[in-house]
Amino acid sequence: MAAMTLIAGTWEGFVVFLFHLLAIVIVFVYTFVMSWCGYWLIDHFIPMRVSEYSEKVGLDFSQHDEHYGLAHIAEREIAEYEEQIRYKHRIKE
Repeated sequence: MAAMTLIAGTWEGFVVFLFHLLAIVIVFVYTFVMSWCGYWLIDHFIPMRVSEYSEKVGLDFSQHDEHYGLAHIAEREIAEYEEQIRYKHRIKE
C-alpha cells in the first residue's frame, strides 16, 4: 500500500519513503560504528599491521616463509628479499 501511495505522489507515501531512508541511514551508521569499534578493540590486542621490513620483503616470505619462481637463486627485485635468501642459504650450509 505504501508503494502505491508513493507512486501516486501522496504525502503519506513520501513520509513512508522518508522513514525508509531514515532506517537505511541508521543501519549504515550503526554498522560503521560497530565495525570501527571492533577493529579498534582487536587492534589493541593483536596489531593489524605488519612491520615495515615485512612489507618490503613481502608477506609471503616474512609471514609464511614461501618462495616462488627462482627464489633459491636469489632473483628478486627487492634487495632485502635477496639478502634474506642468501642469509638463509648460508645458515643451511
